[in-house]
Amino acid sequence: MHQHNDIVDARALTGAFSIVADSLDRKTKAIALVFFGIHGNLDAGRRDMEDAEQHGFVEDDDARLLLSILDTREKKFDQAMARLVQLHQRYPENYLVHLDMAALNLISGKPADALSTYRQILTTGYVRLEPSVALCRMGVTSRTIGDLAQSERWLREAVRTPGISAPSLAIASLELGKTLDLERQRAGAIEQYRRVVAAADVLGTREDAKQWLERPYDRAAMNQDNRGGGLITLDDVTK
Repeated sequence: MHQHNDIVDARALTGAFSIVADSLDRKTKAIALVFFGIHGNLDAGRRDMEDAEQHGFVEDDDARLLLSILDTREKKFDQAMARLVQLHQRYPENYLVHLDMAALNLISGKPADALSTYRQILTTGYVRLEPSVALCRMGVTSRTIGDLAQSERWLREAVRTPGISAPSLAIASLELGKTLDLERQRAGAIEQYRRVVAAADVLGTREDAKQWLERPYDRAAMNQDNRGGGLITLDDVTK
């Protein structure tokens, strides 16, 4: 960067490093300064990434995605969504961006918009995305807003999806168990948790299920889940 200041794309990397380094301890910051000339600065990192986003030729989209994450952490939800919309328009076949848009709606307190986006995802029929993923997230979103009956319907549809993969089944079964617990259907919830414990672990699903086998999932636990986006597979970028 010091030798070729006109290479704007590199600013996506230096910007990301600067932002990450800003949140680390003094020793790590010192190492970054000695070896890379970067001491860590949130504002400087954002400026670097914004330069890469606006003027880069290769890393502009990477910078845009990173900035959307940073915007979300700073609760600048409208800016984050605007960047995700740009990415979705440019890469309409990328279902991950579409899922991020729905997750951002949920994190920013717009569950109705999140449901609408998940329905769009389901209707789009992405080749590489299992329908059960959208159905499961619709079930969790419905639970978030207190519609337990609809949550149960979406989640039951998710676990019954033909050809559902083992990881998706484990996640959907765990979430169905939680909803059934909230509906005071303890026997049904236990059945789902046992299914999860018997399956391969997916991002801690087995430990989660063991916990709720010992005691029912309750509203306090739901509120804690909601603060993290409502689903174990959602990136918790708000912490």
